[in-house]
Amino acid sequence: MCQLFGFTIVATVAALSYVMNMCPEVLYPDTEEPTGKGLELIPGGVEGYLKVQEEAPVSVYDEEAKRYNFGRFKKPFKNAATHKLNPAQYLTQHKEWHWTALFAQDAIIGVATLQFGYVSHAIAYHYNVTTDEFEKQKTEILLAGLPLGAKHFTEDGAPSSVVNGCSKFNFMSEMSQCYVPDTSAAVVSVNTTFPSGRFEMEYEMDLSSDESLNFVYPIGKNRPSIVSKMSGAPAKGWFKREADTVPTHITGLGMIDWTRSLAARYTVWNWAAFSFVDAKTSSRVGIQLSAGVYEDPEGRGVESVLNIDGKMTAIDKKFIFTKPTEERLLIDTWKVASEDGDIQYTFTPRESVGGAFHLYILDGNLQHMVGTATGTITHKGVTYEFKKVPAVLEEHEALW
Repeated sequence: MCQLFGFTIVATVAALSYVMNMCPEVLYPDTEEPTGKGLELIPGGVEGYLKVQEEAPVSVYDEEAKRYNFGRFKKPFKNAATHKLNPAQYLTQHKEWHWTALFAQDAIIGVATLQFGYVSHAIAYHYNVTTDEFEKQKTEILLAGLPLGAKHFTEDGAPSSVVNGCSKFNFMSEMSQCYVPDTSAAVVSVNTTFPSGRFEMEYEMDLSSDESLNFVYPIGKNRPSIVSKMSGAPAKGWFKREADTVPTHITGLGMIDWTRSLAARYTVWNWAAFSFVDAKTSSRVGIQLSAGVYEDPEGRGVESVLNIDGKMTAIDKKFIFTKPTEERLLIDTWKVASEDGDIQYTFTPRESVGGAFHLYILDGNLQHMVGTATGTITHKGVTYEFKKVPAVLEEHEALW
């Protein structure tokens, strides 16, 4: 009976999504534009948008002017709330995800919560490059807009878990990703079950001095994607498996990818991220790259970012993700390169922590692959080399 009820609700949401996207002007005015076209419709146009400003406005949405503060900034918004959404928009357009990870020299521990309205995912994983040990856990909840779903809010309703709140998931697993204003730190904690037994981990990132890339991208004139990215911040923590008598302590570099979006009906992307300490310069290097989404009219991505010792540079270039054949997607090596060759590397997947949903007219597939990267990054005349560093790479396609 409960399964039938859940299926009925999901089918209803799917049908509503279809109607809204076939005839969007009937139910709401916030229609989407072709990728990159929205940048031409905002004040300042494309060139104005590409300039990264030092300080961000307090709020993403200007209630008085009834418009969004589209742009890119080195500091996050204190209030990342959207305008008031009607129920149809909330169920079909509103998407949120929050990923954090700690990259050590030969290991990675990561966690993510993803809320898509009608379905929600929470994932956690640990990968040791030296021993090739990999463990993961994924929890899925249908009808995630209900109280059981992952929420990018604290219990007191804080509007952003980037600067003053938490992303929490408490269903079969306990996962939280919180910003602590008093310490300027992001604190992540997980208590879940891997195949080998109970797994706990906690880590903290020092965000007191590093710059980040934060932006509001116009999918439509009144339809934003709000994104915050931190790459390569000092981090430390621990993890403990059920069989361990004492926790294993780990230090490295932390990364964050936080998004709240009124997403386009059809969304595709490739995304990659990793951090390492350069052997020659001892610099902290963190990088996040993307293609296929958040692009300008020329096809250059506007969310790729490089951090060197806390200083952020937006990388407004086209990136080419060359993948293996579908049947060997999780086996063979990928190639990732900027169009000018300043950034180029190979990615070898170890495992995927993917999620898929196929609900008639709602269809999605996400491969969040964990593995290793080998290559070079050239920036301002300095070449940073890396070999078999822990890394992640995503391939995503969704009709949602």
